[in-house]
Amino acid sequence: MQSTKSGPVAGTEIFERYYKRQVAQRRMIEPEEIAHVAVFLSLPESAGITGQALNVDGGFFMS
Repeated sequence: MQSTKSGPVAGTEIFERYYKRQVAQRRMIEPEEIAHVAVFLSLPESAGITGQALNVDGGFFMS
């Protein structure tokens, strides 16, 4: 719960009101999606990826 001018508001409601509009995909990223990236980075096919920040955030960083 967070205090607002209109009274206490749940974190999920704050997400719906503000953050979800800021994310390009309009949703939260699922844990499985993060896991897929972690698995890919552990594979030999990702050996060429070094020193990079991978933002698995549904486009939030870019908005």
